[in-house]
Amino acid sequence: MNEDVLLIARALDFAARKHVDQRRKGLAAEPYVNYLAEVARLEAEFDAAWQAGGR
Repeated sequence: MNEDVLLIARALDFAARKHVDQRRKGLAAEPYVNYLAEVARLEAEFDAAWQAGGR
């Protein structure tokens, strides 16, 4: 497994453990860690597009 992917998986696991009882506000009340994972994914996609010249 790629070391970067492993590091991200460990960070997400750490965040999930620290935020286990937290929920997002609103009707869905999803786990807070889902928000953290989504922001990380969006940031990674933006960075990949930026590096590819897709600004």
